[in-house]
Amino acid sequence: MNCQTCQKEFNITKREQGFLDRFKVPDPTDCPDCRNMKRLAFWNYGDFFSRKCDLTGETIISTIPEDARFPVYRRDAWFGDAWEAPEQEIDRDRPFIDQLLELQDKTPHFHMLGDEKNVNCDFCDDVYACKDCYYSRSMVEDENCHYSYRFLYCKDSIDVTYCYNCDRCYDLTFCFKNYNIFHSLNTRDSVDGKFLYDCRGCKNCFMCWNLRNKEYCVRNQEFSEDEYKKIISQEKINTFFGIEKLKEELKKHLQKDAIHRAFYQEKCEDSIGSYLTGCKSCHNNFFNENSENCLNVFRSAENKDCCDLNGLYKGELCYEIIQSTECYACKFCTNCLLTQNCDCCDMCHDCKDCFGCVGLRKKQYCILNKQYDEKEYFELKDKLIEKMKGEGDYGKFWPLRSTYVGYNNSFANIYHPKIKEEVEAIGGFWDEPKEVKDMGVDSNTLPDSAQEIDDSFIGKVVKCEKTSKPFKLVKQEIDFYKENNLPIPHVHPDRRNMDRFSQIMNIKPQPFKCPQCGTDSVHYYQPELGYEKILCPDCYKKEIY
Repeated sequence: MNCQTCQKEFNITKREQGFLDRFKVPDPTDCPDCRNMKRLAFWNYGDFFSRKCDLTGETIISTIPEDARFPVYRRDAWFGDAWEAPEQEIDRDRPFIDQLLELQDKTPHFHMLGDEKNVNCDFCDDVYACKDCYYSRSMVEDENCHYSYRFLYCKDSIDVTYCYNCDRCYDLTFCFKNYNIFHSLNTRDSVDGKFLYDCRGCKNCFMCWNLRNKEYCVRNQEFSEDEYKKIISQEKINTFFGIEKLKEELKKHLQKDAIHRAFYQEKCEDSIGSYLTGCKSCHNNFFNENSENCLNVFRSAENKDCCDLNGLYKGELCYEIIQSTECYACKFCTNCLLTQNCDCCDMCHDCKDCFGCVGLRKKQYCILNKQYDEKEYFELKDKLIEKMKGEGDYGKFWPLRSTYVGYNNSFANIYHPKIKEEVEAIGGFWDEPKEVKDMGVDSNTLPDSAQEIDDSFIGKVVKCEKTSKPFKLVKQEIDFYKENNLPIPHVHPDRRNMDRFSQIMNIKPQPFKCPQCGTDSVHYYQPELGYEKILCPDCYKKEIY
């Protein structure tokens, strides 16, 4: 069959058909990639806006702008007792999806994802038990970290993407348990290093790749401590242009010299995909942890018997879910917490047996937020599902016109980039950028050397050299640059994060034949990276270990 969105041909596998039969949903009309794209459009990833809480009137920082279609409440106010969610009667003469979207438009949503344990983390989203963090997203138990994404248990770090347990680190991607590591990718258990790739247990290494338990190495050559320090003193690691040159050198080593494992799986069994840990029987999965029997999953953890997920934590028997926690037997839901047997719901908390509801808390047997008795609820639900099937709406995720923000301010635009006209053609919308009066100083006016940085740069607005988008330098980052002898970056934090993402973002299998053993396999490196030495996992282990 052909995908209704991209028109490409796709097949429903036997494994996927098993999920569809189990969940009692129609066959999908979109391919897995387009279904993933439409869910990711509900994952806000754009600017932070200063706006009013529509309940209390206080100023808040939110990823949802002032002109959103629906009211926005500060998260703690949303969970309070000062309001009740609106409800609607069912109109059997109109498409149910239109009624559901009308309910969504008038139901309050909370201003950010997270919990009540955060301290001084206003310019953050999807944040849990963090302290003194700024302009970051998807984070757990971090302290004094800035301009980062998907990082857990990190401290005193800037520009880290998909990193766990890193302390005093800068400019890292997919790194774990490091201390004082800068400008590195896929490095673990290492200390005091710069420009590293795929290094483990290393200390005092510079411009190295594929090393294990080494010390005082430069460009994969081992030196004495004195020799190492002398070589490092001659490298221009404290100037902007010196660092850019070293980044280009590392890029060339990754293309020509480094050995790349075809995909990353740790403690996995019968799984297909990459960046997986502790997964069993998970196929077409990426950035998933400790899950079993899951299909078409991107960035989730601790799920079982699920299909088509993004950002679900501790789910079971779920289908087409995004950014939700502890869901059981739920379908087509976004931003739901502690829900069971819920279908087509948005931002419902601690609810059971709800269909087509928005913003409910601690409710059961509701449709369009209206309470029914148990028998009537199930009778109405079955009739509405048949009605939606006839209208061609059941079996699909929420339509793109119902996203919280425009496509260009969502995570979808990172993994499925589109222009405005393409988004509108598939039913989505685009957030027009607000006019900015202060575009900032040109980045080429910034000092090249870290030694030239002083407190006069605090509050200065800089024009991004790649996107022209202005960004403000704040005290905590200036202090970090001064302390670590680093120059001021020339690029907006969001673009810096995108540049880091680009190294690990491919989720489309690239068939190849392992050059050492001849085995047919797949890898997940986009061709434009230019990596020449990609090995199957077995040959990689033999070569590196």
